[in-house]
Amino acid sequence: MSVLSEFMQTGTIQRKIKITYMDGSIGILMKDFLALKQSRRLSSLTIDKIESHLSSFNFWLSANSIFDISIIRQTHLISYIQSLDPNKNSLVHDSLMNLRGFFNYLYNNDLITTDFTRFIPNNNYRNQSRLPSYYSEEEINQLLDSIDRGTRVGKRDYAILVLAACLGLRESDIARLKFQNLFWDRNLIVLKQYKTGKDITLPLLPAVGNAILDYIQYGRSKSSEEYIFLFVTSPYLPIKSSTIAELVGRRFVNANLNTKDKKHGGHALRHSLVKELLGNKQALPVIMEVLGHKNLESTRHYIRIDTESLRQCALEVPMVDPLFYVQEKQNHFDQ
Repeated sequence: MSVLSEFMQTGTIQRKIKITYMDGSIGILMKDFLALKQSRRLSSLTIDKIESHLSSFNFWLSANSIFDISIIRQTHLISYIQSLDPNKNSLVHDSLMNLRGFFNYLYNNDLITTDFTRFIPNNNYRNQSRLPSYYSEEEINQLLDSIDRGTRVGKRDYAILVLAACLGLRESDIARLKFQNLFWDRNLIVLKQYKTGKDITLPLLPAVGNAILDYIQYGRSKSSEEYIFLFVTSPYLPIKSSTIAELVGRRFVNANLNTKDKKHGGHALRHSLVKELLGNKQALPVIMEVLGHKNLESTRHYIRIDTESLRQCALEVPMVDPLFYVQEKQNHFDQ
């Protein structure tokens, strides 16, 4: 009933709300540890991940009647680690890393007398990132042209896709875009990125500005909301980033684009913009500012999609003297 009620009110079904378990004296220590992490200005996504892993550990401790940090022993840690799903390498890796950080915090602050980090193993996990999915300029145009801009939904979705395709904005930033972020007199969009917390300034391109104006004037429901993009059903609440991800994927399918073995969400549009910028010989620092990355290393990840430039870096394989193979063959018979 709650799901149906949510759908009637918002027009969509959101993801499940995460339930954390931070009860008891151990939970209080975990909250203090999280507060320390927050003071170091870690992103909210990172904080949520740490909280989730510590919550699972605290729940396991409670289920095994361990309610005080002084009771924990090496055997308890080993038993908990063995309870993790070995098929989920990334989950195990993050859990071990966050456990190590928590117990290091406890030991350094004299809250425990044993350095349990010595007993938490490294699982030698390496996150091998896949090649980012991207689409050609022709495919992006096909995607945008497939949207019926004669409807309210079409006007909204078109403006959202143009923001992602032309400016590389993340879904979370598009969902949180406010009227105060638009500076029409200077043709700028100024905002603080939700993921990184970094302030970025982007040009309000004519195609972007016209799409937003068309939606505001003829597609957006009358509302006092400060957020630009709203749901199309009453009570016209601000759209969620998860909803944007769903509608972008749906628009890719409706455009009949070949998405086999390729992602087709908002990040694919972001990657496609990078591909175009690299093709136009834009310098990495410029692309870094467009994407809102904090450091250049994050931007270097996208170099792999510039296959034309990488091909120019390839070296020719030197020819081998035919006598080399004759010599090798002779050595083989001699043995």
